Amino acid sequence: MHRLIFLSPIYVFYLLISSFLISDSDDQSQHPEPAPIAPGIISTEMGEFNPTFDVVRGEFYFMRRTPGLFDYTIMMSKKNDSGWSEPEVAPFSGKYRDDSPQLSSDGNTLYFDSSRPHPDVAPNSINIWKTERTESGWSEPMLVVPASVNEADESIPGRDEFGPVLDGEQNLVFYSFRSPYRGGKRFRLTAESDYEILEEIESIPDPSLRTFVSYLTFSADGNTALMDGRHPDRRDSGIFYSCKLEDNSWSEAKLLPKINTTSSESGPRLSSDGKWLFYVSNAPATLPLEPNGDIYAITTKDLPIPCK
Repeated sequence: MHRLIFLSPIYVFYLLISSFLISDSDDQSQHPEPAPIAPGIISTEMGEFNPTFDVVRGEFYFMRRTPGLFDYTIMMSKKNDSGWSEPEVAPFSGKYRDDSPQLSSDGNTLYFDSSRPHPDVAPNSINIWKTERTESGWSEPMLVVPASVNEADESIPGRDEFGPVLDGEQNLVFYSFRSPYRGGKRFRLTAESDYEILEEIESIPDPSLRTFVSYLTFSADGNTALMDGRHPDRRDSGIFYSCKLEDNSWSEAKLLPKINTTSSESGPRLSSDGKWLFYVSNAPATLPLEPNGDIYAITTKDLPIPCK
């Protein structure tokens, strides 16, 4: 027996808009409002988070988890003329807790955080890893040692690193609990040092209020930073933006217009061409979506990205 499913007008609209969303990266005029990506394919009753999109290859990587579980798995869907392909587990994922995929600007390196074992890190700790694109696919993941291996005088509580991203100069930026307290700090490995020199970042605002990881993304020119953090009016998270000033400091973080709702928004990521903003929302959804975290997209045309 087949069960009939009646879709609400709002959900039909989402299906229509998401089927065309990002079909032409140069045309941002058609979809200026947020919409979930591929309802029922990418955005589902599971939880989807932390996307990264290669506009040239049409590859969309994201983390999916079962609600209430920590089975974090990196998935990949491909955009083609007929829409989005059914997501598949990335070839390097599926066995350990893997999250926060981030492609380099050329799409040839993918960074992520993972709890996979390595002799140089503590068991079950979360660390920064990378995989390289080869002729036969993605390589075996490699530990990013300067980001992940603690110094001898560091305490055990400071062992986890999260959310790798690349800034406008392709420096690797991540959030780390390298100090023995709950709130973390941001660090970067500089591209100029071939990702060997670790620096603490003090100037970029952190609206997380030392309660959870503040995920971050940068515009291609490096002058705009987007991050999630505690909403100023409630306990839910919201998405903020900050602009780089002439003296290389950063402006106070402000709530990003158009996308923050009365629910929780987090995990901002920009497409490789900077024309699309992806983020996660727990907004009450219409069937068949569930409020477990769905990936939304909006063009950056009418947003302060990049900062003027």
